Amino acid sequence: MPAPKDPQKAQAWKDKLRSYWKGKSQNVGINNPFYGKKHTKLSISKISRAATGSNNPMFGKNHSIETRKKMRIASAKRPPRPHIKIHFSKSTIKALIERNKKLKPMLGKHLSESHKKLLRMKRLGTKLSEKTKNKISKSLIKRYAGCYFHDMKKLRHDLLELNEYREWKSKILFRDHGKCVRCGTRINIHVHHKIWLSEMIYKLLLKHMSIKTKDLIKFKPLWDIKNGICLCEFHHMNEHRKRNYPTLFRRLDEKN
Repeated sequence: MPAPKDPQKAQAWKDKLRSYWKGKSQNVGINNPFYGKKHTKLSISKISRAATGSNNPMFGKNHSIETRKKMRIASAKRPPRPHIKIHFSKSTIKALIERNKKLKPMLGKHLSESHKKLLRMKRLGTKLSEKTKNKISKSLIKRYAGCYFHDMKKLRHDLLELNEYREWKSKILFRDHGKCVRCGTRINIHVHHKIWLSEMIYKLLLKHMSIKTKDLIKFKPLWDIKNGICLCEFHHMNEHRKRNYPTLFRRLDEKN
């Protein structure tokens, strides 16, 4: 029942409600006349009938965005109650199963061997599109992310020990006169990759599922002199602090 529009009547209506709930709050625990009792199945069915369909005050209505926000805030403030378990009625469980069957007609079923053979025969000679290939590669990368990072570490370690890598470093040191590009010092000079080494290896892993050190030697962007610069230890550390590997790989996935 909504509050009356007249302010005096509305105030009287609010006071009446407060007095009603004050009386109710006293009937807590042992003081409650229904303490230790349970509703019968008949009374439960009557209560449910009284609050279902058109009898429900929220029937055909939706909560506003503001109300939903308030409900979310209120539920977040509530302490967790692990002792309380939600039990679905048999009718609800049946309705959920039927809904799942409609959405997933093959749920709980298996294809016969003859049907599998027919599907194989239909797929013979067909080629996957580039979009489908990219989707499959992304899903495989997510599945085997741990293996990929392990491979990246191993490949990086092998790459740093290659003669080609040492030659690449010496060329950059010779070009920059063994000085830091930022401050001009000659103490503790490091060779830094503009495009990250891990990024380049990751791109290779995206294209080819397995890579060896031989494949790295053939990969031309790794040996491009323009990709390297001389930095002192301080500026090199600053460059590496900017790195955020999870966001880097997410960005690469979005590009591909």
